[in-house]
Amino acid sequence: MIAKGLTIAAVFVVAVTEVNAGFVGFGSGGWYGMNLNGTTGDIGSSDYVVIDIYAQFNDQGTDGFPYTSSTVLSLFNSNIWMSDGRHFNHAETTGGSWHPGFSLDLPSTGSHPGVDSFVLIGGSPGGSNNTELDSNFNPSTGGQVSTGGGWYTGSPAALQGRVDGDLRTWVGRFAILNNDAIGESITFSSMVSYNYGLGTGTWFGTNSSITASVTGVAIPEPSGFWLIGLGWTGLATIRNRFFGEPVYPRSLVVRG
Repeated sequence: MIAKGLTIAAVFVVAVTEVNAGFVGFGSGGWYGMNLNGTTGDIGSSDYVVIDIYAQFNDQGTDGFPYTSSTVLSLFNSNIWMSDGRHFNHAETTGGSWHPGFSLDLPSTGSHPGVDSFVLIGGSPGGSNNTELDSNFNPSTGGQVSTGGGWYTGSPAALQGRVDGDLRTWVGRFAILNNDAIGESITFSSMVSYNYGLGTGTWFGTNSSITASVTGVAIPEPSGFWLIGLGWTGLATIRNRFFGEPVYPRSLVVRG
């Protein structure tokens, strides 16, 4: 397994007020090096450094619902930035969209999912991903994420946001040119809505944040202890347009 460099610059902890919390925060395996030819490498010598962010759930569920059915519906009120204000890299067919549907493995067009920045509700980047940007997310911001923006599953019944075997759902990839990233950090903050399937209601996780710095020090990729942000679960069960069971996420297969 390729080693990934990660320094936890800060951990924001919110008290857990409910034992069966469900959503517990955001996490990542850390920054890693990626080249335009699709190969991974050392952070200090690769073309780009990349981090994948996940929404993490626990193994208790909420109100008796099975935890393996935890399904992310949306992220909203997001605030995502690099410490030095650098722009995130885009490498997809439109040249600057945050939508995962345009992140195709088409090198001849300059589209490289491995070094592209996008947001998503589970699944993999590509034309079949049903993630949509909400009205607060202005895709014309290019290398920056609109403050307060969000994204959601456009087809809740497709189950795209359901957790994987590690009880996590992929929610974003962020790539930075290597020379722009070393010594800097990303902060990812957002609120989450989720359910446990059709007709179960909708729950909300409070605003949860992680901050991860880019370093040249490689550490073994953690097998389980990668969660670096904690949150607690709202008790509301509001029935709204997100009802349904939003496809088990698949890991992105990087072109080798």
